[in-house]
Amino acid sequence: MEHDRLIEGVLRDLRYRAPLPPPWPEAFRAEAREFVVAMARYADELELRLRAWAEPVWRDYGDELRRQDADHLEQEARATAAQREAEQQRAMRLADRTERLWQLPGMRPDIAELRTTIERREITRVYHWTEAKNLESILQHGLRPRRWLRERRVATSFHSYGSPAKARQLEDYVGVMLRSHEGMIQHAHDPIVLELEPAVIGVAGTLFVPGNSARADLDVTNRASLTTVEAFDALFDDKAGDWLVDWQSEIWIPGHISPLSIMAVGVRAAETYDRLIAAWPRQFATWPHAVELAFTGTWNVPSMIVSVDDIRV
Repeated sequence: MEHDRLIEGVLRDLRYRAPLPPPWPEAFRAEAREFVVAMARYADELELRLRAWAEPVWRDYGDELRRQDADHLEQEARATAAQREAEQQRAMRLADRTERLWQLPGMRPDIAELRTTIERREITRVYHWTEAKNLESILQHGLRPRRWLRERRVATSFHSYGSPAKARQLEDYVGVMLRSHEGMIQHAHDPIVLELEPAVIGVAGTLFVPGNSARADLDVTNRASLTTVEAFDALFDDKAGDWLVDWQSEIWIPGHISPLSIMAVGVRAAETYDRLIAAWPRQFATWPHAVELAFTGTWNVPSMIVSVDDIRV
């Protein structure tokens, strides 16, 4: 039946090429049938040969796809392992840096007790705000007190200590915060917030001030009473958490803070972030310790200041 349809098709095609009126001669119809049968047989043979050729090709192609899939999975596994190894090494470097900072010379005698208290309260960073223009100098020299800057004729922004007497009392200290709140930063020009290792507050003589030191009712002359672990604990609303009695509580560290203590830089203004990002490889990427630059939506969410991605110590 299939051959007959093919024959009729051939005959119709021939009618246009050699216009002869039907009925077609039976002999010609038989010859056309033989031709169609022969073509069908050839097509079957050709299909068999094509299958014989294609099967190993498709088999090799399938094998190649499987090899590529296996290679891809192996590469992913290696990349995952490498990432895991890098994260482990980063964690080890961070832990090593943290340990080194806790063991620096000049730490308080009861440093173990203070560290236990800090860790119990899960305080993993403290903050210092400054202006973006100061960042390059800070990454080179660390955070320096006012007297050090004044003696070297380094211009500083205005800071109200409440009175000239308090300014003199605190001119050899660097202030840090336990919260990077809006109220302390809103009047600064082009501000940034530095995220610091909490070990910086373990330096002997550090003052734990339960509020804004500029307040008239806060006396920083009795420094001994502000340096104890009990004074640190008194900054908080409970025995275990990190909720402050006064969000403006300050910690004043004598001397200077090493740039190695800087974990990250938080930037809120998009234009400041873009400018620092553009200058980062040229200005900051060669320091012996890497610092993460992060864009923050608000100063009131410290967790948005991300941690350092890579630390070289």
